[in-house]
Amino acid sequence: MKRRTFILAIVAAPAFAQTANAGASALEMGWRSADRALRQRTQTVLSAAGLYFGEINGRWGHGLERALLRAADLVMMASGARVKPELRSLSGAGRFIEDLGHERFSALIATQERTRSGGLSGWIRQTLPLFG
Repeated sequence: MKRRTFILAIVAAPAFAQTANAGASALEMGWRSADRALRQRTQTVLSAAGLYFGEINGRWGHGLERALLRAADLVMMASGARVKPELRSLSGAGRFIEDLGHERFSALIATQERTRSGGLSGWIRQTLPLFG
């Protein structure tokens, strides 16, 4: 009896692993396929642009996903739709993450308004001294 359960577990394990990854978006899979140094550089770039407020740790999370999607929107808007990041394919998402990490879109994601004000973090730095 135990032997059958063991054999069934061995046969079923790959199917469960595939099911777990089936819910992952191409953007998440692209993130996970990038090396840790690139992931941390990308988080740093997003943080400097005022889009990401989490820890610089190279890990995937909801805050990072929102930052990446917002960065893609900003790239498209700032370029007048000449640059349209393809986030639905693994290769397109990986290329977008690499371009962000190598600061190829820095000028596009740092809009004039956020550059002047420093984004939310700039607002916090300017506002907190008023209450101190």
